[in-house]
Amino acid sequence: MRNSPMADQGCRAPNELRPGSSLRNIVDHYIAARRAASCEEIDRFRRAESLEAAVAMATACTNERDKRHSHQRRIPGASLKAMHRKVSALDLLRAKSFDDLHDAILNATDSIHMIGPLTVYDVATRIGAYLKLAPKHVYLHAGTRVGAKALGLGAGSSRIEHGDLPPEFGRLTPAECEDVLCIYKDQIAQATRGRRTARKVSKSDSL
Repeated sequence: MRNSPMADQGCRAPNELRPGSSLRNIVDHYIAARRAASCEEIDRFRRAESLEAAVAMATACTNERDKRHSHQRRIPGASLKAMHRKVSALDLLRAKSFDDLHDAILNATDSIHMIGPLTVYDVATRIGAYLKLAPKHVYLHAGTRVGAKALGLGAGSSRIEHGDLPPEFGRLTPAECEDVLCIYKDQIAQATRGRRTARKVSKSDSL
């Protein structure tokens, strides 16, 4: 695997995306600038030599350079080790869907210090790649929820349907939608404000 400089930028907003970008621009930018690196990371887990190896890699929360993923940078090592023990004890092969896998990991680790919904989702996604279980819904947590809220979605929910998102998101998988809602949350808020302003102007012109 090549070491991509884009591989672990976390949820940092892209500087090169111009202000006032539309939702289409945002999705175009993600596909051009982020998709390849994200696929590389997932492929690393697909190629794991065993389920045990995939679990160890996933719960270590490190990239191919053995550096901690940005989302999990502040989690104590003891918490990640506890997560590894808990997840290793699960019968993960019983999971028939990503939801099953995610919820099993969530229930097993809910008492571990600093292991929250974002880390559970990330670890489930990594292990899910090995098990060929991909998200069918868009999970909401932290920044992702902010992006969804800007679109008027997800109030009081832990996940939303892929089809509930604007049509511009149709070119993305649910996992990619989760990524975009987090990374581009500020740009999404600007884009939706622009849409509302345009609708108001159009309505006033028709009066």
